[in-house]
Amino acid sequence: KNKEPPSHENLIYEIIEGHLRPLVEAHIAKHNHQSSENQNLEICGYEWWVHTRPRGANLGHNLHFDTDEALLSQQAKVTHPWYSSVLYLTGGSHAGPTLVLDQIPHATKVASRGWSNTPQNNSFLIFPGNMLHGVLPCRGDVDNDERAQAAASGDGERNCDSLPPQIQDLWEGSETQGTHKTKTEEDPDAHRLTFMVGFWCRRVPDQMKEQKLYGPCGALPPATDEHSWVQDIQKGYPSGGNQSQKSVPTNSQYLLVAHTVPSMSPVWQDIARTDTPIDAADEPAPALEIPHAIDHRFFVNGAPDCFTASLFEDIECSVKPSDNNEDADKKRE
Repeated sequence: KNKEPPSHENLIYEIIEGHLRPLVEAHIAKHNHQSSENQNLEICGYEWWVHTRPRGANLGHNLHFDTDEALLSQQAKVTHPWYSSVLYLTGGSHAGPTLVLDQIPHATKVASRGWSNTPQNNSFLIFPGNMLHGVLPCRGDVDNDERAQAAASGDGERNCDSLPPQIQDLWEGSETQGTHKTKTEEDPDAHRLTFMVGFWCRRVPDQMKEQKLYGPCGALPPATDEHSWVQDIQKGYPSGGNQSQKSVPTNSQYLLVAHTVPSMSPVWQDIARTDTPIDAADEPAPALEIPHAIDHRFFVNGAPDCFTASLFEDIECSVKPSDNNEDADKKRE
């Protein structure tokens, strides 16, 4: 199709339309993911969000599915972007890897294969939007000597003073979360800053009963003093009051190198139940209890159903989930 280049409205729009979306579309075309069933599909919209964490908060991000949260709440239907993506901006050298598993909603078996992507600044990860994914924990900034000392102290009990303050707050449910000053505040690259985009082949807002500010697929807030970041991303663009188009290099002006993320198998390990002795002479081991604030579903019961069930934990559904969602998902894949 011959289309005139779009007039970029702001920095985010230019990043996605001028750089990321072409990469995703090129990936789809190269790997022939457009089968005879969905050859007429095309990207018609996208949802973006940002995550930032200091290196010391190294517990990763929970395993989850990207989904249309509005449709999930309204009709209990599990739908997903066509493709999900992660743009790694800062902190890559010390950040935890992104883990993608070959497990989709309503799967009857746990994933047998996974891909672990070690982040690098200015790199871009693309993967099918229906796959289970998250961020693995990483070592952070705790020195080996401190780790060894912490492991040996307290007769096997956890030494709170040896933990990074962000994790200590999460573990204890402290009301002073975020009040600790660390060296990560002085070094911008010490934060793991990522820009995520979900690319959809249907118009998600069309089925939303209500579109909330800062909610799922929410519209861009107005450029007011209350939303100063919106003013910042519009500087130098027509919507920001300057009619001169900002000149930013296109993908063709960069040397882009594509790599296949290495895979691994197996990705899950069965562990013995803790409520029964392994041997008749053994005492039952204490049950593993992980505080909710730091439970990222790396240790689970009831897999694989527990991951789909987790989608409904924090929402109110007007209808109950049904097995019909599986048929809907199959039509979308």
